[in-house]
Amino acid sequence: MDRNENFHRISGFFILIGAVGMVIATLYHPLLVDPFNGIRAFDGYTSSNNWTTDHIGMLLAVSLWLIGLMGYPSFIINPSVKSKTASILIGVSFALWMTILVAELTMIPIIGEKVMRVEVDETFIVWEAVFALGLLLGYVAMSVIWLAVAYFGWDLKKNNQGSTLFQYSAYIGGCLGFVGILITFFNYELAYFVLPLTNGIPFLWTMVLGWKMIRA
Repeated sequence: MDRNENFHRISGFFILIGAVGMVIATLYHPLLVDPFNGIRAFDGYTSSNNWTTDHIGMLLAVSLWLIGLMGYPSFIINPSVKSKTASILIGVSFALWMTILVAELTMIPIIGEKVMRVEVDETFIVWEAVFALGLLLGYVAMSVIWLAVAYFGWDLKKNNQGSTLFQYSAYIGGCLGFVGILITFFNYELAYFVLPLTNGIPFLWTMVLGWKMIRA
């Protein structure tokens, strides 16, 4: 096994472990989709018994998933500008996710405790603003990832690597995931239905990619 093969197999393991970890962390996370509904968001925060543990888990899981996806160029036969562009997009999303999750591990609990103890309107407004920024950045971060997945599919097609289904499911799935997030911006309540349908496809595709990288 040469160094490149070893690298993309490790990347594949990272993708799978991270993806499973994200699913588990999401199940424990309050189901919040509207960044501008601060009252519902705060109720979700106060009713969560494992906010810190859940977000530490999500931080680790997202890190593994995205670091694994950045290893994609080592899997492709002839890495092109498209694969490198996709890796850059994943890197941008990684930076956004780290900002979001660190804020949710620090600012959200600190300000939240202040709100519960003092109950000052101005303090709640700050908490609400931090939450809104974090959730909106989360949508942006995921849209960037789905663009990267579309680039993966485009690159696989160019290299004639993998089955036609694998190639097109990445390209179409990535575009579908991106469009799903755009739809959510127009009506956040639709996120409960739109995001599982549109984002689920490219997310599952990344898990298949991880498996293929391990087996390659």
